[in-house]
Amino acid sequence: MPFISLVGDAAKVRESTLVVYDRFLIKSLSVKEEHIQDVSVNLLSQLRVRFLQILWKSSCLVSLLLSVNGDPPSSLVNDPASVDFVRSLYQSILKEWIVDSLSYAPCTTQGLL
Repeated sequence: MPFISLVGDAAKVRESTLVVYDRFLIKSLSVKEEHIQDVSVNLLSQLRVRFLQILWKSSCLVSLLLSVNGDPPSSLVNDPASVDFVRSLYQSILKEWIVDSLSYAPCTTQGLL
């Protein structure tokens, strides 16, 4: 397993890469293909477990919050069942996200919300 730097420029690059991956996976939850949604949910869960700090990245939390009530992608607009499913998926992920972050660092989470 390669060494993961915890300080300096390498750590900044790692953190920004994690944020990009996380936001990409959040966006991928709204894709119509179920297998892509499943992979996104699985990878988001793994990121949260392996890199707890992602829970408190404001850009990730904002991305998730905006996705819950945002406009559905054009590919889903004509399919109300898919829109409802994607919204419930976002709500479920958001609930897990907030519960996990509150259980590890309630004051930090409260400050973000």
